[in-house]
Amino acid sequence: MDKKIKERVAKLIDIYANGIFGISNDAGWHAPSQLESLKDVCNKKRQWFQNSQLTVGFSSSDERQTNDKADDKMINEMSYLRNKHHDFEFAKWLLLQLKEAQLLSIMAEPRLRFAYKRKFTEQEIADYLEIQRGNYIKRRNAGMNIIAKELVKIEEYNALMRA
Repeated sequence: MDKKIKERVAKLIDIYANGIFGISNDAGWHAPSQLESLKDVCNKKRQWFQNSQLTVGFSSSDERQTNDKADDKMINEMSYLRNKHHDFEFAKWLLLQLKEAQLLSIMAEPRLRFAYKRKFTEQEIADYLEIQRGNYIKRRNAGMNIIAKELVKIEEYNALMRA
């Protein structure tokens, strides 16, 4: 596989991973509600402040009537939504051509990177997938080669159509 195709495959994998694991999928989960925050603060143990924990029940109608900031929260969470990359559907189509084991091997590293915000070794990824390192590498490389072959076919077809 030449360098240009390898970079294109890596880019398409990143596009797909960003669409699947990216920040848009986390919208709506960034902060607790005001009642949850109040309960958490009041239930912290402070000997100098309180002797017992706060136990209060709120009905849903009470919650809506007082200090409900659902609209503000919704507007804030909209800032986390992103449009999908213009090549997302193409990347998805290419990746879904793979066998399940190949797809898992290719997508495991981006998944771990998005979740833990660090790089992972091949052994750590293989352990995550619960397979041997050699099998992980073989499956990942086989999947990358299939995607590369499909890209070459598509580029050749496009070249023929332009001629």
